[in-house]
Amino acid sequence: MSQTARLPGLSHVNRVDDGSPLADLLDERRHLVTLAHRMLGSADDAESAVDAYYRRW
Repeated sequence: MSQTARLPGLSHVNRVDDGSPLADLLDERRHLVTLAHRMLGSADDAESAVDAYYRRW
């Protein structure tokens, strides 16, 4: 089921919420890639930054 979630300090984003931890993780990653893309201006750089973030985490 798709719904809109409000995140503090950010505009509405599309969210997939089926209650599973994997869906939550993928939703968070999608949000981070979108945010990184806005900051870095490149989809490839955004993917690389988020990948590096998850490796360090």
